[in-house]
Amino acid sequence: MIVLSIDTGSSVLGWAVFRDKDLIAHGHNDYDGNYTGKKLLDIYTDIWGMISKYDPDIIVCESYFAGQGRGACVIPEVRGTIRLATAIIGKEIEEISYPTVQKVLTGDGRCGKPAVRAMIEKSFSTTVEVEDESDAIGIAYAWIMTHKEMMV
Repeated sequence: MIVLSIDTGSSVLGWAVFRDKDLIAHGHNDYDGNYTGKKLLDIYTDIWGMISKYDPDIIVCESYFAGQGRGACVIPEVRGTIRLATAIIGKEIEEISYPTVQKVLTGDGRCGKPAVRAMIEKSFSTTVEVEDESDAIGIAYAWIMTHKEMMV
């Protein structure tokens, strides 16, 4: 089973791809400037490229938490863009909460992003450039570990 996970940030989009429990690719895309239709089109194009390249069975994102600040307005637009790309291939976005990601990776559902990043780098013998990237890896891995019955 191929799992594509996407961490939706307000200016950085982290992503990861697993085949079963094996991490096969990860990275991040930067989006500078104000959010416009053009920027959302760029995000859509990047997401569609990932879907086309990896042909995922599951696409998973962190459950949306409406916080304060700019991200509270922008992230729903990005999630809508991801949802559109996902719907075009006849799938829905699966979700997992960030405290669940933290708990699966570290045993502590309130550990913070630096602890998640450290565990990702140690567990998968990889280096990540930004926390959005390690979050995407963690989101996929935690989803896989909490849905083992689907991983056949």
